[in-house]
Amino acid sequence: MERIYEELIRGIPAGLTADGVAMGPNWMLVKAPCGCGVASVYDNGEHPTGRMPQYEGITLRGLGQLIDSPVLAEQGIGIAAINAYYNQSAYLKELEDSGLITISHTTNSFLEYGKMVTGKNVTFVGHFPGLEKHMVKARRVSVLEKRPQPGDLPAEQCNDVIPGMDYVFMTGATLANRTAPHLLELCRVVDKTKAIFVGPTTTMSKVLFDYGASELSGMIITDPDAAFEAVISGNHKAIFDTGQKLRIMTSREINQ
Repeated sequence: MERIYEELIRGIPAGLTADGVAMGPNWMLVKAPCGCGVASVYDNGEHPTGRMPQYEGITLRGLGQLIDSPVLAEQGIGIAAINAYYNQSAYLKELEDSGLITISHTTNSFLEYGKMVTGKNVTFVGHFPGLEKHMVKARRVSVLEKRPQPGDLPAEQCNDVIPGMDYVFMTGATLANRTAPHLLELCRVVDKTKAIFVGPTTTMSKVLFDYGASELSGMIITDPDAAFEAVISGNHKAIFDTGQKLRIMTSREINQ
């Protein structure tokens, strides 16, 4: 298991258990008394859907270990369990009160990113339909994709494309499919590269900053029951209506 995952799991308090686990066509969800986390995986529907009682009653730490599973859907459950702890107001407020991060509550972080990339070289890891349209002022935009569309580059070219980029945007799915650690390494090859995780499956933990992330743009689920039903029904768009969007940055990034 990569060290980043070991640290994420170790940071979860012992004894927190999952009281609801669901699998949808592409999304996984874990509910716990502390919070609710989601993750997304794409395995061509090779997993069951619905409530998954066999994973309930297990600690979040225990479920988090599933990130090391050979089964992609279980990797998703692992990240959803990790997110159930980190993507919650109490954890983030503690970091903010300690001066470790600044929280920006926003309804559309994409507008801000569109301004940031003016004249810059940008790479997307995967497609961000809502974000790409804001990149018109970027100098150059590349898209790395496991299932390339016309104009995309194969994800396998990441070693050649990412080093030296000004901005690299990646989804939380890169955490679930275990490509994030290598992508963060590539972003550290040249100091100027800013790595930004975007989307509701982003793990909102300071651990990601320790490994080179510049900013995390994600969501705290405030209506776990509605999110649970949205995941099971496959209504992915509805998930975005079940929580509060926010961005977190370290004071180091803000002062640059």
